[in-house]
Amino acid sequence: MRDWHPIETAPKDRWVLVWSSDSGVDVSYWRAPPYSPGWYGGLDGYGDPQLLAGVTHWMLLPDPPPMFEPGGFRAAGEVGLRDGEVAVVLAPGRKLDG
Repeated sequence: MRDWHPIETAPKDRWVLVWSSDSGVDVSYWRAPPYSPGWYGGLDGYGDPQLLAGVTHWMLLPDPPPMFEPGGFRAAGEVGLRDGEVAVVLAPGRKLDG
């Protein structure tokens, strides 16, 4: 499912890539009330997320690449879990043994 889909079909419980006529491709997430409902991405000058305008399509984020180092792999970052999924979450730089 690595194709662009209409924004109306986007999951609202995770980060996704979005296409906006104003800003192009952004990593974004849905915010609901009490905030202004919409797709947010990037930060403004105060460090607050920006409401994106003109969002028309979405795509799942790609999996992060494994980072090889002698003696094992390191996690590229933290992993979120959904129901029914199992994952090992490591702090950046920690080795996955075994």
